[in-house]
Amino acid sequence: MSATETSSVKGTLVMYLVALIIIGGAVAGFLMGGIGMMTLWFVGLTFFMLALMVVMSIA
Repeated sequence: MSATETSSVKGTLVMYLVALIIIGGAVAGFLMGGIGMMTLWFVGLTFFMLALMVVMSIA
């Protein structure tokens, strides 16, 4: 993995996809259960990101 790879079109698309999943999940959570569900989505996402970082640092 080099620094140039992440700034490519593929890397940009992946970042947009991740942003879309985050925003889409927040909107869906808000539509399903109001502000509480949206907060729950962000809390769950935060723990998921932390777990992902731990797994990536171990691997």
